Amino acid sequence: MATQAIHDRLRKDITFVELLGNLKDVQIDGATIKLEVDHRALPYLDHTVVGFTDGPMATKVEAVFSGKDPDAEKWRRFTLQREGYRHYRLMAFPTPFNNDIAPLSPGIPPSASRAAHH
Repeated sequence: MATQAIHDRLRKDITFVELLGNLKDVQIDGATIKLEVDHRALPYLDHTVVGFTDGPMATKVEAVFSGKDPDAEKWRRFTLQREGYRHYRLMAFPTPFNNDIAPLSPGIPPSASRAAHH
């Protein structure tokens, strides 16, 4: 489950740049967290957060996000991973999904996602 101080700052309908801004001053046990962005996530920070959920239990993943590409009907999976005490890293998986729900399910690879039927 996401650390409450982090979970309280998560929002939908903002870009990942804005999300990082929301998280940059989070404090855990009286100290500000260290927040890094993995180099694979850098090209996708303009994606919009369309959904998020807690990471799987017994993993270092605090939260899993679905991010919408601003230029296409494609979504990518992002994760906020705990690297150490008060140390977190935003990661992104570059292969896109064809709907907004599949990125939130870590067991579903992009090749198995189907176009959303609305």
